[in-house]
Amino acid sequence: MGGGTSNCVYCAKVWLNAKVKLDFLKGEKDTSDSDRLKALKTYARYSSLVFQMVALGLVGYLVGRRLDAAQVREASIYTGLCTLAGVVIGLFLFLRAVLKRHK
Repeated sequence: MGGGTSNCVYCAKVWLNAKVKLDFLKGEKDTSDSDRLKALKTYARYSSLVFQMVALGLVGYLVGRRLDAAQVREASIYTGLCTLAGVVIGLFLFLRAVLKRHK
């Protein structure tokens, strides 16, 4: 997991370079460094929120699997409920952060 940060930075740089090239092809003026930095921060913020949402769903799944293993049933009720709860909590946190950003 040590290379994850460098991969995110690399992806952000590629995305920014593609945006600058697209702006150039559209005939728009070159973006300033502050605009690039702002775009990079926004990209990083939303990427981290998506990873957080996925992690909460995965944690919910793992907790549900452990609870279902403790019970003797054919249906995986706890797995479904905990996964759903993790995704709902992640979506709530994502939407709260987005709405807070746009206030």
